[in-house]
Amino acid sequence: MAKQLQFAVSFLPVQDRLRIAGLFPDGNEVRLLLTRRLVRGLLGSVGEVAKKMVPEEVPGPQAKKEVAKFKREAAVQQANFTTKFSGGQPHPDLGEEAQLVREIQISPEEDGKVRIRINLVKKKYIETALPADTFWGLIHLIETQAKKAEWNLGPRTLAPRQTAKQKPEEKPVRPRLN
Repeated sequence: MAKQLQFAVSFLPVQDRLRIAGLFPDGNEVRLLLTRRLVRGLLGSVGEVAKKMVPEEVPGPQAKKEVAKFKREAAVQQANFTTKFSGGQPHPDLGEEAQLVREIQISPEEDGKVRIRINLVKKKYIETALPADTFWGLIHLIETQAKKAEWNLGPRTLAPRQTAKQKPEEKPVRPRLN
């Protein structure tokens, strides 16, 4: 039986997906597959969750952003990434095969934990509340593997608008070979 919550994240190049294995204190292991699109959405939403976890006494949005960043970095520095993932018994309802994730919903709770609901393609879901330090450690592992996968999931930017119509390219008199 596992004594603590443990996660392992790896990149599967053939499937172009991230595989997350989570070992829970009851000894059951949950195996999940995350697509690039899903990881992009997850990593895009963690900033808002981090801001909501900052106490309301902190004035101004920039200050809240900096406090959230500090808390996240502190959690990652204190995390133990050296313990080898030990694995466990496959979850009785999900089996040994890694389950494809359809949607992830995250929200902070008043007690400092982060509630995660993971909706699976097979019409099942997993819901749990992770301590903030564990959540930020998991997000760090996901970010690390997304970089290893070379997914380039940096912040999205809007394409610049064209202000004037461009002239259509003139057709050549003779056909050209490229």
